[in-house]
Amino acid sequence: RIGGRRGMQALAPTCAPVLLRSPSSSEPYQPPRRIDPHAPTPFLVLTRARSGSNFLVSLLEAHGRIRCDGEAFNHQVCSAHPPRNWTVAQRDMNRSRYLDVLLTDAYGAWSPALPSTQQPPLLFSHPGDQQPGKSSGQERTRAVGFKAFPRHLRLSEFTGLVLRHDVRKIVLRRRNFIDMYLSLLTANLSGKWMYADTSNVRHTVDPLDLLSYLSQSEMENACYDEARRLARENGGEASWLHVDYDELTGASEEQHQTLERIWSHLGVGPPKFPGLINELLRISPNANKVVVPEATKFITAPTGPLSKQNRAPRNYTIRNFEEIWASLASKPQYQAMLTSQ
Repeated sequence: RIGGRRGMQALAPTCAPVLLRSPSSSEPYQPPRRIDPHAPTPFLVLTRARSGSNFLVSLLEAHGRIRCDGEAFNHQVCSAHPPRNWTVAQRDMNRSRYLDVLLTDAYGAWSPALPSTQQPPLLFSHPGDQQPGKSSGQERTRAVGFKAFPRHLRLSEFTGLVLRHDVRKIVLRRRNFIDMYLSLLTANLSGKWMYADTSNVRHTVDPLDLLSYLSQSEMENACYDEARRLARENGGEASWLHVDYDELTGASEEQHQTLERIWSHLGVGPPKFPGLINELLRISPNANKVVVPEATKFITAPTGPLSKQNRAPRNYTIRNFEEIWASLASKPQYQAMLTSQ
């Protein structure tokens, strides 16, 4: 089956333009193999900014047997939350080592060594996890991973992750690119990326900037599609799962069905304490906090509802709506995004 250099060569034409630029590498990253059958399942959430990924990561973390770091390869900060404790400098000094830790829960059967001067602390994913030689009343983590945007990963890293059948992939997409663009503008302007109602924020949109964003969006989706196509042709289709933003934010029944698909994909079974997940799914304008069950106090509770931040119509949010509509005259698929419900 395709892999190694051949895999990188196959993905390069579609994916290299949207991935993190880096010095060329002759071999793709090789995720550590699970020697211990009880080791957690490694996974990767492939997504884009303002696609509902913070919501998905919160839901995964709330399961109780899933460890999901956030933007672990953010260019400005290591968003792998405590107790990982890596600095950006430590991460960038040895990205492969960092990936190993993200995918093995830090106490798995495979853990290569760094020189002591470069060795960050290798701790356990949750305080309640069973450590070697120490009993615990809580269950071990059964799946461990992180989320990444295209610009976070190099071609060698991306290839190694997406073409390995034992690394589960969750592709989270938001179909309306214009909503993603407006959400990104609002977050950058307000500095509020979660837990805030930004429906009163308005923008004068630059048509050329919007068109560039839409083109980039198509290219990034094409990269994910090509990676999945290669996986399908080489017997790895089962390691991929597609999740839509609207499924996560839709009616309650659809939300729960989507989560059941995710639990099954990661091989973790239903959550032992579903109360926190149910609270996260509950969209309430009066919600001020999430009540954390006693057995899951290691999860950071949000200070407000994880719901859509901007509920204003697009012709209000976009001050120059008519100009933007006209600029998309040759692209009816994008005009449809301006008027869709």
